[in-house]
Amino acid sequence: MSDTNQLFRFISEEVCRDGVIDSDENKVLNKIGFALGLSSRQAIAIVRQSVEAFRSGKLGTARPMNGYLVYQDLIVSLVSRYGSFLPESSLGSIRRALGVNNSYHLHVVEHALQSHHDCDALEIPPSW
Repeated sequence: MSDTNQLFRFISEEVCRDGVIDSDENKVLNKIGFALGLSSRQAIAIVRQSVEAFRSGKLGTARPMNGYLVYQDLIVSLVSRYGSFLPESSLGSIRRALGVNNSYHLHVVEHALQSHHDCDALEIPPSW
């Protein structure tokens, strides 16, 4: 599986953790899939696999989608796996699709780079 597909699967699994994909989440996934250069068919297949993984209990307990947490987990995953990020054009599209503001992006990136994957303890400031 390509890095792009793995990245989209990661995001899709995070979005699926509430057990359903509503219309807003579907729009987010479509935008992210497009930003990553996936075909509609590839994205749909990955989302279906993510939904099935949730239903079979492989994704843990249900929780509502939180764009900030998904983005934080994505950045931590990229830094720990590759030591870097996506190109800004793709990352910016993902950030906008998840509704993450630039201040939070900078906050997460700074902590991720400082700790090289130890920012699991990051908390979302209430103002974001």
